[in-house]
Amino acid sequence: KRVKTAFQFYQSDQLARLRQEFPDMSSAMSELSRRWKTLSSTQKKTYDELEQADRRRFKEETLNADAEKFAQVQSQRESMKVQEGEKKSSRSAREKMNRQREEKTKRRIQREAELTDEQIAERNRIRE
Repeated sequence: KRVKTAFQFYQSDQLARLRQEFPDMSSAMSELSRRWKTLSSTQKKTYDELEQADRRRFKEETLNADAEKFAQVQSQRESMKVQEGEKKSSRSAREKMNRQREEKTKRRIQREAELTDEQIAERNRIRE
């Protein structure tokens, strides 16, 4: 979410009132802009403070998002490195095996979800 400017905070604060005075949006926005330009710096101070707070929020969110992305990239890089006891040429074979395991697990879970209670009880009896 982007940073809101002081004017945008003023707009969200005042627009509902102006919409009652001015029926169409363009005249309400024109009047809002005119009133903003006539405000003194002390009257704008509240909105400027809100903007500064929103800038701090945005900076913090951006830093957190960047840190998460960096960690994700680092994790991907680590997983791509040749692991101990592994040859560089066997890398794709390991990935293929992992994919096959995942697919097998998904199929097993799907089959088990389709079993009836009697079939589950029979399977458990056979396993014992």
